[in-house]
Amino acid sequence: MQIDAIYKDGVFRPLTPLPLKDREIRLKITVPDDLFESGQAKEGIGMREKINAILGEYAHVRPKAMPEDDRAAWRGHLERKYGS
Repeated sequence: MQIDAIYKDGVFRPLTPLPLKDREIRLKITVPDDLFESGQAKEGIGMREKINAILGEYAHVRPKAMPEDDRAAWRGHLERKYGS
């Protein structure tokens, strides 16, 4: 079923009332890419991109976590703290 709706201030409102059984339902809405301010759709972006969008100018590239590096750093910390 296709429904005509208006989007305003984060809310989609159908143009005509819908006789639905449930008061709350999950919908999938397709929005053309050219309607986004940046010209790119936000669908499919990862968590890092979402966090960077929130951080804005404070976002910076972070190296990938490597377990071996973490273990070596922890060993180094323990050796400095307790001796070898």
